[in-house]
Amino acid sequence: MLFSCGRVKTVAPDAPLIRVAEQNISLGELPMTRPVPVRIEVYNDGGTPLRIEEMRTGCSCLRKMGDSRVTVAPRDSVSLLFALAPYAAGDIRQNITLVSNGANDSLLKINIRATFKSELL
Repeated sequence: MLFSCGRVKTVAPDAPLIRVAEQNISLGELPMTRPVPVRIEVYNDGGTPLRIEEMRTGCSCLRKMGDSRVTVAPRDSVSLLFALAPYAAGDIRQNITLVSNGANDSLLKINIRATFKSELL
């Protein structure tokens, strides 16, 4: 059973269960000299394969590197790699939504924050 907004959600015991190492990623201050890699570790805590069908980003400045469809074996993990390349200096707040068959969260949102400087001293 899972609890969500005060409701109990029944999940099959062998269902795929999605989890990420960090749901809020802060990259700090970065120079605008090149794209910045963003690595997201995705876990399947369930007993059947987790299928990530789609990875949605909030802007074209955040791109998925490699396959956009991924399968994670039961009780295993996979690293997803994205590249963040902003168009202008300043604060960046973007998100990635993983669309999956995860019984606990089929639309998992990951928040990315960074401050890009045109020149770091």
